[in-house]
Amino acid sequence: MNIAELKKNVGVEGIEVAGIVKKIYPIKKGEGEWGPWSYQSMTIEDNSDSITVSLGNHESIKPEFEGLPVLFQPSLDKDGKKLGVSIKEESYKDKNGKQKTSIKVIANAAAKIVWGGEPKNTPSLTPSSVQGLVDDKMRSMLISYVKDLVISGMYNGYYPDEVSAATGFTHWLNLLTAPKEEKKEEVNGSDVVPF
Repeated sequence: MNIAELKKNVGVEGIEVAGIVKKIYPIKKGEGEWGPWSYQSMTIEDNSDSITVSLGNHESIKPEFEGLPVLFQPSLDKDGKKLGVSIKEESYKDKNGKQKTSIKVIANAAAKIVWGGEPKNTPSLTPSSVQGLVDDKMRSMLISYVKDLVISGMYNGYYPDEVSAATGFTHWLNLLTAPKEEKKEEVNGSDVVPF
């Protein structure tokens, strides 16, 4: 489901949300009646629209993650109900005092965050990317996710033609599903000696 379709599903709980991170805002932390809390928001986009994601009680996400693909997944409670990711409509007053509404994704502490890569030049930052998830259900979900990611990349000009899109699809799928020892190193061919 793309972001434009998500916005038509206000009130739905337990869905997956994917996109490219456009902007990450600073985390806010505090202490409340029920203990420590944190709140951070980010904007994600795909080829259909953009949406704000509000993260509750997650680790801080650094600005270096901007530009990476991300997937928010619900978890299951003891009864098998999906929870942790929902679509909500919120009301607020703008700086001029006018009442406004916005539709956003709410990802609480039960949500899982899956990254489609590592931030540039910062391999030790958390959260880390998911690697080696190759069971049938996860592989099927990742194929769908990678397909949406590549289509978004084509729409935004990252993949100018079908060949580069196919190469991008293979790259992302390998990155997300291959165990570390099986990952292929990309080479440009300049170090190959003909025989």
